[in-house]
Amino acid sequence: MFDCITIGDATLDRFLLLSEIEVRPPSHEGQRRQLCTELGAKVPVSDLHEDIGGNACNVAFGLDCLGRSTALYTSLGSDYNGRRVRERLDDSTVDQRFISVNPEERTNSATILSFNNERSIFSYKSPSTYVKHAISDTRWIYLTSLGEGCEELITHTRNVCEES
Repeated sequence: MFDCITIGDATLDRFLLLSEIEVRPPSHEGQRRQLCTELGAKVPVSDLHEDIGGNACNVAFGLDCLGRSTALYTSLGSDYNGRRVRERLDDSTVDQRFISVNPEERTNSATILSFNNERSIFSYKSPSTYVKHAISDTRWIYLTSLGEGCEELITHTRNVCEES
């Protein structure tokens, strides 16, 4: 029995730590500060790394690190990003039986620009086809961050919860 099955998106996140960039103050009420660079400029990066992301993936991985039995229910493409997500999950004991791989789709990704402990996120969200899997033997279901076309999966999950 699983402690938790997490259902939702998985992404491959790329973090770029900027060493220097212009930050402009807000020009009017309600506006945030702005990271600025000239188009076509090379912006220095002091460090970079990639890791898994997405609420469902992060929660499954985090609970696994805390010693809980988890499974991830998501949809990935068969692209580089999808392979990297699977490789990272292979480093854990997160059960992957509910992960659908669709060669016609691309895996979600995000590039996070980090400067002075603040961040801006560039996000690519792929339409996903969620395959309905039989869900049973779990104490909890964590349903989060689903993209377009997820209505059937939400209904399926609700029905599973009502039957339990």
